[in-house]
Amino acid sequence: MFLPRAHAWVRDVPRGFTRTSGGLQILGAAGLIPRAITGVLPWLTPPVAAYGRFVVVPF
Repeated sequence: MFLPRAHAWVRDVPRGFTRTSGGLQILGAAGLIPRAITGVLPWLTPPVAAYGRFVVVPF
């Protein structure tokens, strides 16, 4: 499998770790994008995005 140098770390961590991290990021996007598009509580989008990023980045 070809991976760019920036993503070579994926080979060094367990598969479950990378899948969990990817799944969390997809769920985060799925929760933020509709809120921003529809305008439902738009003031809540930036703090939720910041908190989600704070939770996912350490992974």
